Amino acid sequence: MKRALLLLNIIVLSVGHCGGPLVMRLYFLHGGKRVWFSSWLETAGWPVILLPITIGYLHRRRTQPSSPTKLFFIKPPLFMASAVIGILTGFDDYIYAYGMARLPVSTSALIIASQLAFTAGFAFVLVKQKFTSYSINAVFLLTLGAAVLALHTNNDRPNGESNREYVLGFLMTVGAAALYGFILPLVELAYKKGKQDMSYALVMEIQMFMCLFATLFSTVGMLVNNDFKVIGREAREFELGEGRYYVLAAVSALIWQCFFLGVIGIIFCASSLLSGIVLAVLLPVTEILAVIFYKENFQAEKGVSLVLSIWGFLSYFYGEIKHNKKKKMQEDQNPESDMPQISNNPCNCGGPLITRLYFVHGGKRVWFSCFLLTTGWPLTLIPIIIGYLHRRRTHHSSPTKLFFIKLPLFMVSVVIGILNGLDDYIYAYGMARVPVSTSALIIASQLAFTAGFAFLLVKQKFTAY
Repeated sequence: MKRALLLLNIIVLSVGHCGGPLVMRLYFLHGGKRVWFSSWLETAGWPVILLPITIGYLHRRRTQPSSPTKLFFIKPPLFMASAVIGILTGFDDYIYAYGMARLPVSTSALIIASQLAFTAGFAFVLVKQKFTSYSINAVFLLTLGAAVLALHTNNDRPNGESNREYVLGFLMTVGAAALYGFILPLVELAYKKGKQDMSYALVMEIQMFMCLFATLFSTVGMLVNNDFKVIGREAREFELGEGRYYVLAAVSALIWQCFFLGVIGIIFCASSLLSGIVLAVLLPVTEILAVIFYKENFQAEKGVSLVLSIWGFLSYFYGEIKHNKKKKMQEDQNPESDMPQISNNPCNCGGPLITRLYFVHGGKRVWFSCFLLTTGWPLTLIPIIIGYLHRRRTHHSSPTKLFFIKLPLFMVSVVIGILNGLDDYIYAYGMARVPVSTSALIIASQLAFTAGFAFLLVKQKFTAY
């Protein structure tokens, strides 16, 4: 049950984390200028949480008529903790919105990836999170990814924006990443020190009160900044129209509520560090959506930062898988372990020749050639389905699944798949310009890189041979 709840919260967080920045940036791109109003929208959807809380209350009243029924389970210690965390969240929302008003989504998303480093550090201090060489490597790589962006800020500055405004937006976004990296383990600490048995109903109450106090904080900012007086005029002058202005505001509030609910749900089901990791792994999705919808530039430094961020995630996730294996002290039995492995050597000989043949005889589309390298994946379904049908015929008494893969390996497969796509592109780019005999010799150096990374990631032992 808890795994299903964790998966549900990951899906909800994905909607909020990928959609929230895009909707917020859309507001600023088409004439929106109120930073306090934008930060207010991040938590103003908190009344939506009242709906499941009320449904749960009515269900308890109907099924437990003999026992006293409360609308809220939360007690004063957790309520006070929710209020303090909510105010911190309100401040974090403001500095994040300030950065979003001045930075492209693709840039801010890469900076926010450094949040995992802050989450790891504060989790160590607040909840005694244990570290491994893999998690330390992940923290280092994610921090380095943000530093790479900082070295090339001028190339990505939006038109009409001064260098001072851009740098200030960059620093505000880093500050938002650091503060939210503190908030995540603080929520986990509140769960542990709250002197209450935690349930998902109580988690939703904490979420609601956190967002309530964050909204009150932003409301004070809006009153001081006179935002309420100018919203009507800004709506009339909005480039997409007055009606769409209010629709955008409502959608923004709902999407951001998905973000916050998903975050604290994952903390409840697992840990604050896993919550930070899920946020990091969603980075490529946000990047791709920003480039598709807003036609943002994707310079080389963003590509380097993206690769470093994905590498950091892979390092941490691999370490977590190893840790869980040691903790359980048991191995899952794999029914397919005895199946013979199919060698890919014929593909290694024929693939480069066919790719080069395409370019030699007039082909010029590098992305198309890259697409062809992996587009034959549906063929893999044939042996999978054959194996599934075989198991159904020979194992009548036991339940049969089409796929064995579980969530951790699925998420790792997604990230490795994205890295494969990037590798396919740069390989196809080289094949378009270098003879096969030359590229084959260069690719031979892959053994050295494989050996080095195998030593770092899986502690490969070496001999004199």
